[in-house]
Amino acid sequence: MWTNLLLQFTIPAFQSSHFSFASGIFTALLAGAVVPILFKSAKKQENILQQIALISQAIEEIANGKFNTRIPQLQGNDFVQDLAENINQMAVKFENQITDLNNQKAAQKLQDLTVEQARLLQEIENRQHVLDEAAIVSEVDRKGNITFVNDKFCEISGYSREELIGQNHRLVNSGYHSEEFFKNFWATISSGQTWKGEINNRRKDGSFYWVDSTIAPIFDEKGKIVKYIGIRFDITQQKEATARLEKLANERKNETDCLMQQVLELSREINGAAKGDLTVKAQVDNEILGTIADSFNYLVGSLRKVAIDIQNATDQVNQATKVSVGDTTELAQQARSQASQIEATLRQLERMVASIKEVSEAAKRAEQVAQQAAKRAETGGKAVDLTVSAIDRLRETIAETSEMMKCLGEGSRQIGKIVTSISDIASQTNLLALNATIEAARAGEQGKGFAVVAEEVRKLAKRSASATEEIYQIVHTIQDAISRVMGAMESGNQQVVEGTQIAAAAKTNLIAIIEVSREINGLVENITSASKKQTFSAEEITATVKRVNAISTTTAQKSEEVTTSLDGLAVVVNKLQSSVANFCSQ
Repeated sequence: MWTNLLLQFTIPAFQSSHFSFASGIFTALLAGAVVPILFKSAKKQENILQQIALISQAIEEIANGKFNTRIPQLQGNDFVQDLAENINQMAVKFENQITDLNNQKAAQKLQDLTVEQARLLQEIENRQHVLDEAAIVSEVDRKGNITFVNDKFCEISGYSREELIGQNHRLVNSGYHSEEFFKNFWATISSGQTWKGEINNRRKDGSFYWVDSTIAPIFDEKGKIVKYIGIRFDITQQKEATARLEKLANERKNETDCLMQQVLELSREINGAAKGDLTVKAQVDNEILGTIADSFNYLVGSLRKVAIDIQNATDQVNQATKVSVGDTTELAQQARSQASQIEATLRQLERMVASIKEVSEAAKRAEQVAQQAAKRAETGGKAVDLTVSAIDRLRETIAETSEMMKCLGEGSRQIGKIVTSISDIASQTNLLALNATIEAARAGEQGKGFAVVAEEVRKLAKRSASATEEIYQIVHTIQDAISRVMGAMESGNQQVVEGTQIAAAAKTNLIAIIEVSREINGLVENITSASKKQTFSAEEITATVKRVNAISTTTAQKSEEVTTSLDGLAVVVNKLQSSVANFCSQ
């Protein structure tokens, strides 16, 4: 019974795994105490059992970890007293051992925590170093006064740390941003939110720099904002690069606008040239359009020179034609006048023949008639001389006209060559424009503007080729007309030569008439005896005069034909002048 009671108090107290060793010791001690108790009196047994119960309770508390539990001093059994004392001593030892053990664990844990803390501090320091190398860091209180800055902040702002700490962050305000900007900024971070954006600040030396900023509030354990931390990155170079890119884009846009303006100006000048204004000159300083403008100016200059040469040549031909027409008209008039005079002479000779038959009765009158015939023959000789001179001048004029027409023909051939060159240039320009269109198509969106210019150049080349073909047809017409005029001039020149020969023969005959008239005057006294001979001579003279009259009539007709040919040449020249007049060259 007592044994069971003792076990009921002692065994549960030592069932804790943490104190199995101690339970064994206490069980052995209690077992040693119970044996003597069984041999005591009942009263003493009850007292001892109460003490043992007290000891058991203390042991249970100790087993539950209350190592500061102590058994009070017991009276009675020495063994129980010793047991209680031993348990108290053992509890003290347990407490000391547990304390030492806890201290060792705490020390180990503290050491581990110290190592981990050192590692974390090193990692934080490394990250802080990286952050300081890359970022601009500052801390401000709730009023915006600076409480911390890193070296990067000092480096970029130009202020020392001593100059910054305690100053309001407005110290680096550049004035670039509006008040509304900073109102929104403070409203964001004051509400507990993080603000992100780009800010323009001012250095100590007055220069500006841009930062990409992230400003975040820091809270205490009660959730109240105590300060703000700003992490910034220098983006000055990016902003400057962006500004340079924008400037470059604006410059490229201005260059493009200028190029388009020059293209429009060149187009207007080309349209003017296409309408016949050869005084235009392309003024283009662009490298690409400069070559086109130079070619255009060369082409217009060549056309202007050709037009001026044609105009001058046609003016000269027209003037020479007018002179030739005047000369041939005068020659015809003189020939007709000569024919009239010869007819008058013929009538006089006929009357002279009749007078010769009456020579006997009218010797004196015959002498007068002979003298008159001599005078009229001299007048006729002078007229023939004038006719010959006029014919010579006409021949010279025709020769000069022929030479000028040859020059005009040569000029027309040169024009043909130039037109051919222009046609080749137009073809090459068209080919180059086509190639440029293909290359622009390959370039995609960037080449669209250039493709439009190439297409306009190709259209211009086609219009140039068309205009060149028209000029070629005009020149061909001029060359045909010149060929016909040259043929007519050569025919007229031949006829003039024949007229000159006929006039020379007429002059010879007139000289003969003068000689005959003189002989008649010398032989007046022998008129009667020589009447038959004089009659025969008069008949011969009459026949000669008729021939001269026929020659004069032919000369007049040929002169009229030459006049008609010259009129035709004048018409051709006028057509050529009308064609050239469409081009403004001055």
